[in-house]
Amino acid sequence: MTLTDALITGPEHSPGLRLVAFLMRLTEHALDHIHLHRTIYGAADAPASALCKRSDEAILERLIGILDDQPDLAPGVPTDTTAALLFHALDGALHQKIMRDRQIDRDAFPAELRHFIVKFMTIEGRCGVSRS
Repeated sequence: MTLTDALITGPEHSPGLRLVAFLMRLTEHALDHIHLHRTIYGAADAPASALCKRSDEAILERLIGILDDQPDLAPGVPTDTTAALLFHALDGALHQKIMRDRQIDRDAFPAELRHFIVKFMTIEGRCGVSRS
């Protein structure tokens, strides 16, 4: 089963939907802790940066584990590369939104991110773009 198949037609427990669910949980966690994000990233504090780096590594390892469970989700691309692209894209979008916007729509913003994640992960099947 490809990621496109899993996201479009897969059951709730499919690996593709599990991946999207995990990324959405990361989004909700970030939005639940906006004040902490602004405090940490607003200060040039070495211990805070080290804590963030450890947290990022743990999240990347979890994403790699999800992708390793179903290698067909991103065939031909190393799981660590896929995990890094997904995580850093999501993390960057969250960081920009949190640091720039004082009021974040807790319904619309996660829905926008989910839509992008699904589109990003299914672009090969939808647009005729291949990985080669």
